[in-house]
Amino acid sequence: MTLIAEHQKFTWKQYLAQVAFVGLAVLVGFAIHHVSQSSKIDTLERHPEGIMGTSCTLAVSVSWKDRNVAEQKLDAAEKILRECELLTSTWLETSEISRFNSAPAGEPIPLSPFTMECFRKAQKAYQETDGAFDITCGPVWELWKKGAEENQLPTETALAQARNASCWANITLGENFAVKKNAATRVVTGGIAKGMAIDKALATLMGPEIVSAMVEVGGDMALWKNQRPVEIRNPKEESATTECVLSDGGLCTSGDYARFFEIDGQKYSQIIDPRTSRPVTFFTSVTVSAPDATTADIWATALCVLGPEGEKRLPDGTQAQQLLQH
Repeated sequence: MTLIAEHQKFTWKQYLAQVAFVGLAVLVGFAIHHVSQSSKIDTLERHPEGIMGTSCTLAVSVSWKDRNVAEQKLDAAEKILRECELLTSTWLETSEISRFNSAPAGEPIPLSPFTMECFRKAQKAYQETDGAFDITCGPVWELWKKGAEENQLPTETALAQARNASCWANITLGENFAVKKNAATRVVTGGIAKGMAIDKALATLMGPEIVSAMVEVGGDMALWKNQRPVEIRNPKEESATTECVLSDGGLCTSGDYARFFEIDGQKYSQIIDPRTSRPVTFFTSVTVSAPDATTADIWATALCVLGPEGEKRLPDGTQAQQLLQH
């Protein structure tokens, strides 16, 4: 009886030990599952409509536990893009740029920090490109647009008048305002405003909780802590593409294959050479990668004007990914 009792006692101890082991295993398994779930990386994408009249993609990668933070940042980035468009779009009559363009000579026009930054960066780009990038060529651009509407080439006299109004000497920049010396002076923000907006939206997405981020608007984009292959369409052959890999920076494309003026059956680029007041003739498409989208945007436009020789002027960290000539 003693031997049987001792055996039963031993068996009962084994049973309790097994139960304890199983319980511990369950707890450890739950903890591991919880850690794996909280550390799981999710990518959240958003495709807001109506931004700059084109497609848009906002994307962030975060751990599972930070999804709420990511949603808030996506909301903020979308808001930034819309606000930047409201400030600098020449297609919106109420934008700050449109108010500046329609203002009389001598009247100081108050401008937001973003619009002032746009003016200052554009002025610097004008100097760095020896005038190939010039947002003050608005009068010339409008003259060619009018020519397309009336199906008549601009006259030399009209071009000379427009050229006289297209000059940085006609604009004075204050701390938070701009003044025109010539009432006919106009600025066009294509080639810089979109890139700046993309950079500002990307900065909004950054943060300690964010693993990586991307902002894309109409094919132009900027990445942070990110790397991805990008397909660049060949405008001469719609089915043909060139692939490049973009890492932590901006990529923008400029060209005349999608937007152009047509006069008397002839197509003319909407990209104007400020030095001649005539549409460019060098390229149908230029794609540039750079440390940020603003730089890429500026130089994609500038290279359309400068041609192949312009590559020698590219700043450090900036390169032409594709130059397709007519």
